[in-house]
Amino acid sequence: MSRESFMRRALACAEKAKALGEVPVGAVVVKDGKIIATGYNRREKGKNALLHAEIIAIQRACKRVGDWRLSDCDLYVTLEPCPMCTGAIINARIRRVYFGARDPKAGCMGSLCDLTSLPFNHQPEVIQGVLEQECSGQLTDFFRQVRVEKTPEQKILSLRPFSQEDLPVLKQYLFSHRSVKSVSAIIDQWKEDKKSEHFALSVDERAVGYGRLTKKEETAEIEVSIFSDFRGKTYGKQAVEQLLSVAKNRGYSSVVATVRKNSVPACRLCSSVGFVRAGETVTAKGQELWNLTYSFLD
Repeated sequence: MSRESFMRRALACAEKAKALGEVPVGAVVVKDGKIIATGYNRREKGKNALLHAEIIAIQRACKRVGDWRLSDCDLYVTLEPCPMCTGAIINARIRRVYFGARDPKAGCMGSLCDLTSLPFNHQPEVIQGVLEQECSGQLTDFFRQVRVEKTPEQKILSLRPFSQEDLPVLKQYLFSHRSVKSVSAIIDQWKEDKKSEHFALSVDERAVGYGRLTKKEETAEIEVSIFSDFRGKTYGKQAVEQLLSVAKNRGYSSVVATVRKNSVPACRLCSSVGFVRAGETVTAKGQELWNLTYSFLD
């Protein structure tokens, strides 16, 4: 069998790891032109940091030959060995190592460092890049799928008036120092407010934040606050975009807002939807703010 054939067997082992949800790394040990042991990554399933593909393959090969020395054996592995596995390869006296994909974060046979070049009592020969595209592609596909699975489904935010049913969440996040009766009165006041429109930023009918549009002649001032337990879910951007749409429909020529200079997420959000800096303000308490504006006339 050729070196490519042996690496394809290692790739097949890596597929078994992938089927278990493990990072797909596979390894085979070859002696006298025949595979005597195989292994694939089982670190997550085994809850054991030692269960890398190479370690498992080396353990099985030692058992097969009845010796800890594998000096007449070659190892094929789909990913460049880490420091632990490189150490095991050196200690097992493996003659030659073939690997597929380079590992810039942990590879210790030339990428991050090269342990095989140090003056240990054994230095295996290293051949890299065997079926490199296939090996790296297998890993890339796996991590792409992991990112997709970890990305939660984006829920759609909507605007609605506050009601007395929102009293508990308002007291929890906005008015913790006020009495229930006082918060109830605030909700009633919002309904009667002629100058400002107050919105519950709602997801699945639950208020996750507060929004407000305040009339200032032909301009509206916007305020958005996402409650602390619901941040980092794109709700802020959705809220700003929807409030801008409301302002446009109300006939405002522009919208103004202020954000803290040290609030990087808020500054990025406003910039991403089209706000531009129009000045800056320092409050009486020394807080530095950016004054931003969004025009519908451009």
